Amino acid sequence: MLILNKKTKEELITYFKSKIPYEACGLLASEKNNGINIFYPIPNISSYPKKHFKFDPQIYIQSLHDIENKNLHLIGVIHSHPTTNAFPSKMDVDHWHYPDLSYWIYSLPDDQLNAFFIQNQQVIILNWAKG
Repeated sequence: MLILNKKTKEELITYFKSKIPYEACGLLASEKNNGINIFYPIPNISSYPKKHFKFDPQIYIQSLHDIENKNLHLIGVIHSHPTTNAFPSKMDVDHWHYPDLSYWIYSLPDDQLNAFFIQNQQVIILNWAKG
């Protein structure tokens, strides 16, 4: 089971709320294999930021380097849905190419956070807990 640090959850929700009405996104990392305690916000440079997200490639690469240099574990990708539920859209599923990483979605209208694995176009709901 994945464990999301309470402070990290509060940090990412605050970030997502600051980006309304747009989708916000980032990476989740851990100093330990199962305790997610680091959120890397990454600017959304999508041409349609109310409906989709696209990482700023420079900040994305910088974040990956930081994770590697600090010997952290990349746990997953997270983004917000400012107007819909916390379940992957068809576009989310179609554009996901990292079956070993978790995929997190926070729904602003529902104030709900869900985690998934997406493998071969199949969405698998993950259990997670606040730590």
